[in-house]
Amino acid sequence: MAEPHATDAFNPEREFMDREEIEDRQERMLREKVDHAYSNTEHYRETFDEAGIDPSDVKTIDDYQRLVPTMLKEDVRDNRSVDDPFGGFLAIDRDEVDYLHTSTGTTGTPTFMPVQHEEVSAAGELLARTLYPAGLEAGDVGLNAGMFYHLYSRMMEVAYREHLGMTHFNRGGLPFEVESDLDEDTELWEMADPAIINMTHSSLQKATTLLQEHDVDPSEAFPELKAVVTAGAVVTGTARQELEEFWGVPLIEQGGPTDQMAFMGTFCEARTDGWGHFFEDQAFYEVLDFDTLEPVAEGERGEHTYTTFHLDSTPYLRWRSEDAGVHGGYDCSCGRCHMRTQILGRTVQEVNVRGTSVFPRDFEGVRDEHGYPESPYQLVRQPGDQQELLRVLFSADVSEAERASMAADLAEDLGLGESDVEIGHIEEEDIPMKGQWKYRLIREEGEGDGA
Repeated sequence: MAEPHATDAFNPEREFMDREEIEDRQERMLREKVDHAYSNTEHYRETFDEAGIDPSDVKTIDDYQRLVPTMLKEDVRDNRSVDDPFGGFLAIDRDEVDYLHTSTGTTGTPTFMPVQHEEVSAAGELLARTLYPAGLEAGDVGLNAGMFYHLYSRMMEVAYREHLGMTHFNRGGLPFEVESDLDEDTELWEMADPAIINMTHSSLQKATTLLQEHDVDPSEAFPELKAVVTAGAVVTGTARQELEEFWGVPLIEQGGPTDQMAFMGTFCEARTDGWGHFFEDQAFYEVLDFDTLEPVAEGERGEHTYTTFHLDSTPYLRWRSEDAGVHGGYDCSCGRCHMRTQILGRTVQEVNVRGTSVFPRDFEGVRDEHGYPESPYQLVRQPGDQQELLRVLFSADVSEAERASMAADLAEDLGLGESDVEIGHIEEEDIPMKGQWKYRLIREEGEGDGA
């Protein structure tokens, strides 16, 4: 066990495991996971038999990474049918499934998520770990405002009720959808007197704007509020600071794939820098090179890949999330030795400039530091594996000198030369929307007038 630390923890025995303990547990759990997948799923029996792999061959973490192939959601989609909607991955009888959800379909056709209650409970405990340091107590009200879709909401309810002893208030419908609803929504929230509010990032931005415009002070309207939780989007340091200043409480970010019931959260002392911990006692996490799919070194970028120990209904092995991240190492000021990471965006949002992987978050950090938070933009991607110039189309009305300064800062952050980055202008109405609240962040070269 690591030495006791000042940080409050929901499950200190697990959260403060040292690296040797974590890795010993991972090796044991991976052996069990491989045996379970081979014994109970058609997909892995066929895959292992064709490759001449026996589950007993996997004894160490190195064996696991060397022998077991990675997988994508396409492996499920390509093999599913009306008779088997789970594509050969279901490891339990269908009548043992307690909940049947689907993914959002962000990266393609939605896939089914068949789970049992004990799996949801285990995932809820991971979420409780990210919430507990905010000082939540039994009897507090947890307000779910706009995070009611698919499995994530059920996990949050379990975290609030089963693990933290709180009251779960599920406010149906997106809050503050129209300005005329402001008084009603605010009154309902005041009556519920929440200790914590859980919203999508876009809903949180909208609620913040409306409350600011109508001079509603959250500290007066919601006196018991201890934290605000958001998920589903990357939040820059500047945006986090502004949100925390307005709401007067910490912003807890949760990230990770609901499909795998595996989450990271920014909840410890290092949270202000955007780093979060994955809980490695409940999963084996890898950050793999985008091209070679080999594990990257600390400080390098790659694709987050998961093997969740408590997900037995569909025992996916080395599931590639299509989320890009950076391996932040294991040392943290909070005393936890679980992997530190940042989620950078979707792998489909990568722009490769002279061998450097660039993501929207990179520009957003510079944009916010220069005082233009939330101003829409697009990164321009050229055909081919690499491009010589990083071109950003920015909608804010800024001077040429300011553009040059932003380009220089972005180049420095990425380790590129100043001539490798160019920031041009685009009208906001020329940036296509993806859904109701999100702009398309990547523009293929030659697409539309702005490129």
